[in-house]
Parts: sequence; structure tokens; C-alpha cells
Amino acid sequence: MAPLVFISYRRNDSQQAALGLYSQLRARIGPGSVFMNRSGISAGDIWPERLRESVARSSVVLALLGPGWLGSADEYGRRRLDLPDDWVRNELSTAIDSGKPVIPVMLGSLTSMPPAPALPEALRPLVSHQAWSLRDDRWDSDLNDLVRLLVEKY
Repeated sequence: MAPLVFISYRRNDSQQAALGLYSQLRARIGPGSVFMNRSGISAGDIWPERLRESVARSSVVLALLGPGWLGSADEYGRRRLDLPDDWVRNELSTAIDSGKPVIPVMLGSLTSMPPAPALPEALRPLVSHQAWSLRDDRWDSDLNDLVRLLVEKY
């Protein structure tokens, strides 16, 4: 049985990588096996509920972390991860609190996880999860290995 993969990403940091990953995962493990907010929420859906339900139904959550993920700020200069209504924060804390497997996926030039003290308390357990890299210069190889892991383990 194919896993149900939930892709959590920040639009201003990793939207293109998320779209590419979403497209390639759908082609490789099946269109009904991948959830991403841009295509998994229909007109009329109550989107906060739909996101929570999708995290709850997922077998694994991919947390896409690009170079600007940690410091992404809103229009007032406040770091998004520190805001209680930030959806990336809520998706990941929901997954962590429910014991879902979470794979931090480091993108592009990012080579290490942020230190725990740099994260809000609710997200600090994220640094204990083994991370994965999807490097620009090794995208196909890294993606092949990730697909194999998702299919065999989740």
C-alpha cells in the first residue's frame, strides 16, 4: 500500500521545490498518495479543518526546509514560526504532537538542521528527527532514494 505523504512547506521559501516534489511523488507513488495545500483543498472546503484532517490521515509528513525557512517573517517583520496562527508551525506541531513520522527535508544550500533553541518550543522535537537532503545538483538521485524510503517504510 502506498504511503499518504503530507508536504509542509513555506511558499516564500520552498514553493518551487514543493511543486516539483509534489508532481514527482504523484507520478511515482500515485496521485491519491500525496497531499499539498495548493491542490488538496477544494473550493468550499474549510481549509484549516482540511489541513488538520490531512495531517491526521497522513502516514508521513515531509517538512520542507529551505535556506529562508527559519527566518521567514510576516509583513510586520515578525518571525512566522513564532506566531501561533502560522500554518507551517501548526502543521508540524500537529504532526509532532500526534506522533506522526516527520522527515525534515533540507533543500538547496541548507546542510544542517536549525538548533533547537532557534525553534519555538512546540517545534523543538523536529531536530530529533533524521533529516533528508534534496540537493539541487543531486535532485534526481536524492528523490529516487526518498521515494524508495517512503514506499518501503511508510
